[in-house]
Amino acid sequence: MENYIAKNKVRAATAKMAKGRQKQLDKIDRIEAPTIASVKPSITFKYLE
Repeated sequence: MENYIAKNKVRAATAKMAKGRQKQLDKIDRIEAPTIASVKPSITFKYLE
């Protein structure tokens, strides 16, 4: 959405829409994405011999 605002803020035809989206973006409380520990999945098969 930030890219959209940056591109369309200058244009007269889309400036109002970009300003509206900027207001929406300002109202949003930003949180960081949780970091997930990268654990390699392992599969073991037991064979009867």
